[in-house]
Formats: sequence, C-alpha cells, structure tokens
Amino acid sequence: MKVSEAFSGLVRNQKASSAGKTLLRQVILILVAMVLTSLFLLVTGYDPFIVFKAIYKSISTDIGGTIRWMIPYGLMGLAVALTFRMNLFNMGVDGQLYLGAIGATYISMKMADAPHLVAVVATIAFAVIAGALFAVIPAVLKIRLNCDEVVVTILLNYVAYYFTDYLVLGPMLGDGTLATARSTNYTPENSWLTRLKWLGDSSANTGLFIMLAVLIGIAFIFYKTRFGYELKTCGANPRFARYGGINAGRVILAAMIISGAIAGATGAIEVMGIHHRFPIRFSNSMGNDGVVIALLASNNPFGILLTSFFFAALKNGSNIMQRIADVPSSLVDVVRGIIIFTVSARFGISWFQNRRKAKVEKAPGKEAA
Repeated sequence: MKVSEAFSGLVRNQKASSAGKTLLRQVILILVAMVLTSLFLLVTGYDPFIVFKAIYKSISTDIGGTIRWMIPYGLMGLAVALTFRMNLFNMGVDGQLYLGAIGATYISMKMADAPHLVAVVATIAFAVIAGALFAVIPAVLKIRLNCDEVVVTILLNYVAYYFTDYLVLGPMLGDGTLATARSTNYTPENSWLTRLKWLGDSSANTGLFIMLAVLIGIAFIFYKTRFGYELKTCGANPRFARYGGINAGRVILAAMIISGAIAGATGAIEVMGIHHRFPIRFSNSMGNDGVVIALLASNNPFGILLTSFFFAALKNGSNIMQRIADVPSSLVDVVRGIIIFTVSARFGISWFQNRRKAKVEKAPGKEAA
C-alpha cells in the first residue's frame, strides 16, 4: 500500500471517529436534558414522562409537522455553524432572516404573472441577496474596525425588526383583516413552495430539499475545500493562519456572506412555504434556536440534522403536551433552557480541564524536568 493511500485511510478513519463521538455526545446531552426535564416535571406535579410521550407522538402521528419545523431549525443551525467554525459569532441570523423574508415578499408581489419556477427561484434569490448584504455590515466592521461582532449583530437584529415593522405597518400593510392582524397581503400563489403531501396534512414543503442541499454543501465546504480548511485554521489558531498566508479578513467576509445568505433563504422558505405572507415578528427567535442547535452539534452539519430534528419534534410536541396533559406550551422554553445549561456545562468543564492542565504544565516540577 502506498504511503499516500495509508494516510488518506487514516484521515478518513479519524473523521469517522470524530463524527461518531459528536453523535454520541449529542445523544448523551439530549438524554441528560430530558432526564433533568422529567425531574422538573415531577417536582412541579406533572407527568415526568410527558415530554417523551409528546416527542414520540409528534414523530409517530405527525411527522409532517415535525419536518415543517426541522427545515428552518436546520437552516438556522447551519447558518450559525458556518461562522462558529472559525470562532466568529454571527448572532444576527434572526435579522438576516427577516430581511430575506421581507425581500422575498416584496419581489413575489412584483412577479404575479411569472411562471411558478421562475417566481420561486426569484424570490429565494432575492432573499439570499438581502440576507447576505445585511451580513456584510458586521463583517466589514469586524475587519476594518475590529468591532465585536456579537454586539454588532445583536444590535442589527433590532434594526431588522423595526425596519420590517415599519414596512408591514406602513407601505406593505395588508387589506381588511390582514391589516388588523398586522400582516402584508397574501403573496401570489405562483411563488408558493409546494407542500409535501406524502408527509400528510402538514405545512412541510419543498424547503426540505433546499435544507438538505445546503447541508450537503456546507459539509462539502467544511471537509473538502480550501475555504473549509481556512475556516477551521482561523478558528483554531489565528496566529498560525496569519503566518500561513491566510487572509483572515477575506475568510470572515465570505463566512458572514454565506451565513447571511442561508438565513435569508430561511426567511423566504417561511414566507413562501408556510405563511404565504409576512406576519409581523413571525420568527419566534429561530436564530437563538439555531445557536443552540449548532452548539449541541459541535458545528457538525450532519449532527445539525439530528439536533434540528429533535428540536422540531420538541416544538411540534408542545401542542400535544397541552392536549394530553394540560401542560403549558411554555414548558418547551424550560426544556430549551435545560439543554442550553447542559451544553454550557460541557464547555465549562472543558474550560476548567484546560486551565488545570495549563497549571500542571507550569508547575515547578514540570519545569525542572
């Protein structure tokens, strides 16, 4: 066997081992969160197994409803993971989603007579451009002025919220009851995404295929391209990346543009596949869910597929919990908080372990040795 072939085989085995560890870690963290949730329910007087029952029912009796939520969760998780890969925190995916959604709504109303395929492609393309351009702002501020991207992207979320509020309550306000509901008019049907009827009577639509295509594309970027290597290197060791000739500014700009484009496409899918209009503040913090999903999956694209499915089943199961046990839907927020706690605990443990290791290495006995 040639040395190059042996090396390639070793790399593949390492990647498979890493993916297996990520999957196992996800399952363990989810189980820990579920156990803690059950203990919380037991203490508060509810059925401790109601969350397990709700998730099971959401998969066994309403898989279409679960897939409906998996689409935006998966896309938002991928959008966040792309920047997290290089320790760049794009917390503005919610704002980029809104800009993409309002852009898709506007352009769809201008293409009422276009063929279905042309209208769909145009609305998604316009949303992608809107989300990407909005993500350029924090990227440029980070590159040129070294502004903290967390602060900038969070503040820009509010810019997007209030800008879309102005449009929906002003020039794009719908007629009649839609105006009362603070929404735009319905978009033309030629721009609607097709429902997946084989998943039952649900809102699951062809956005599923877009999400899977993006997932495969991100996985290819991460593991098979130079840009993916640059993302990982800049995140792991910026000084080494700089000495290696990697232009960190270019990588930051590209990562933010792609991340914003994915978030913008998510907005278009929500408008064209679910609501068929732009209802004010419809996102319900999908960006925050995307952050948790990406962290829980350790930024692994295929791990995001599993994690987003779990979050979707949990979201879809919240209504079931209300019906079968009179449990408030806000309990889902408690479960999400417990998951965030378990994820944070993992990072906290790693931080303490690294700090302890550094102290041991600096000990006098070590130096003398």
